[in-house]
Amino acid sequence: MDLKSPATSEEFFQALIMYDKWQEEEKNQVRATLSFDNRRHIATTTTQQPFIQQEPYSSIPQQQYNSPQQQYNNSSQQPRHQQHYTTHASHQPQHNNRGVCDGHTSFPQSHPSLIIIGTIVNGTLIYAMLDTGATTSLISQTELDLITHPPIQQIQTTAVLGDGKTKIIVSGAVELTITINDIATIITALIVDSLGANLILGMDWCKSNNVNVNIGSVDVRLAECITLLPHHEHIVKMYVPISSANLVSFLPDIKKCSKLNVQVSDAFVQIKDFLFYVCIYNPNKNIYKLASTIKLGSVYYQSNDEMMYSILNPYKQSSMTEHSTHLNSIQTNEQQESSKSSLLENTLR
Repeated sequence: MDLKSPATSEEFFQALIMYDKWQEEEKNQVRATLSFDNRRHIATTTTQQPFIQQEPYSSIPQQQYNSPQQQYNNSSQQPRHQQHYTTHASHQPQHNNRGVCDGHTSFPQSHPSLIIIGTIVNGTLIYAMLDTGATTSLISQTELDLITHPPIQQIQTTAVLGDGKTKIIVSGAVELTITINDIATIITALIVDSLGANLILGMDWCKSNNVNVNIGSVDVRLAECITLLPHHEHIVKMYVPISSANLVSFLPDIKKCSKLNVQVSDAFVQIKDFLFYVCIYNPNKNIYKLASTIKLGSVYYQSNDEMMYSILNPYKQSSMTEHSTHLNSIQTNEQQESSKSSLLENTLR
């Protein structure tokens, strides 16, 4: 049957149907071609535009963003899927003027810095970690095998770490001579198979040798965003990169507080889980909102002979054996002791 020259009416109708189908297929093909060209044109135009990450609230500091012109230049030199990551400058390694990589930029730390000190343990140099949260000194079995030591006292027990859950097996105890700045001290340390540090000096070593840990000052910031009502005092939560401390001195940043037009009192405070509380007063007629990133002061460790604001109880002046210190609802009672010269005073500065 020749559809181009139909001989009967039936062949003519069949040819007409075939022609309609062919026309419909042509239209569909044209639509698909135009749609593909449009998508390619849009994609090409988009890649030529500067890539700007639009986030209403960004935690990336302002100085880490490049200008639109710089971002346009960067987008022409590297694939588009990498541009989002290049805006985070803190992820990139830093190089000195000789082109040598000297590490990465620091991220804001939410945990306290470790106190690492160089010590001579039984004649061998060991870098020990001073942990005021540990009640007992510990040494790893691997480190103990590298030094000379007296006989080990066999002990089969377990020790609980500071989180109150993790338990480690103690295989024994050993007496160690620890020398710091030519001052020798003796401590009995527990032996464990695995330890995060070679040697941990705990509070047993600090108390037996009257060690004063002086770490200087640590910056303090608000733990959360707060709203200060006019002429109101607010007890606010503060964050400090120290896990815990029984008694430290908080001193506000006078210049910063004056600039913010708020009043913050100094105080002795107790730190627990990186947090403590202070009182902030808003002397203004307006409502103030303070962000959680604002630093309002610093905390300082106090030695025993640097306790300030001591108030003698007038009703017990005849008894000089007890001092009472009242500081921002924190009360401490101390028994007066005979003055002793500390062998390790100011050793850990």
